Amino acid sequence: MGQDRSADAAAIVAASAALDRSLVSGTPADVAAFFTPDAVLCESGYHDVVGRAAIERFLTEANAVRTVVGHRIHQDELIFVDERRALEFGRFDETKTKPGHPGPIHERGRTVTDWRREPDGQWRIARVVVSDLPSS
Repeated sequence: MGQDRSADAAAIVAASAALDRSLVSGTPADVAAFFTPDAVLCESGYHDVVGRAAIERFLTEANAVRTVVGHRIHQDELIFVDERRALEFGRFDETKTKPGHPGPIHERGRTVTDWRREPDGQWRIARVVVSDLPSS
C-alpha cells in the first residue's frame, strides 16, 4: 500500500493559498520565493522564464503594467511522483486592473505544476505551465 501523503498534500495546498495571497499583496520577490532556484515558468504567449531571479524580474515588469487584485488556484488533481515530487493539475482565476482599461480584467485558465520538496522541507514550484483560456 502507498505511503500516506496527506501532510504533503496539505502543505502543497497551503503553499498554493499563500502563493495566491502573494500574487495579490506581495512583492515580486515574495512570489518568486515559491519557486526553486532553477524553476521554469511557462506562460501562454511568453517565452519560458528560467530561474527564480528571472521569474522575479518577469513579475516586476508585469506589475509595472497591471495590478493583480484577485487570484485563486483550484486544485483538480495531485499526484505524488515520489517523496520529493508531486504533479498538480488545476485551474486558476485571476482578476487584474490596468491603467486606462475600463473595469477589471478577468482571466482563467489551466495549470500544471511540478512541485518539489526542497532540502529545507518546503514544497516549491520547479516548473509550472499556465495556459489562459479564452474569455467567454
